[in-house]
Amino acid sequence: MQQVKSSLEQKIKQMQISLTGEPVLRLTGLSAATLPHMDYEVAGTPAQRKVWQDKIDQQGAELKARGLLS
Repeated sequence: MQQVKSSLEQKIKQMQISLTGEPVLRLTGLSAATLPHMDYEVAGTPAQRKVWQDKIDQQGAELKARGLLS
């Protein structure tokens, strides 16, 4: 966690922030595309929100199985 914090602080100071390259997202198996505030098309309709939520629930279950999420 300290490595992640240090990396983020350094990037903020250098103004080089890109969610696709952040260690937290890589380690947990997430990507910027799975974050609804990064891509408004992902959950634009109720049906898309349902599909997105199902996908997030599945990823959450996988992360819990790997011990990365409690």
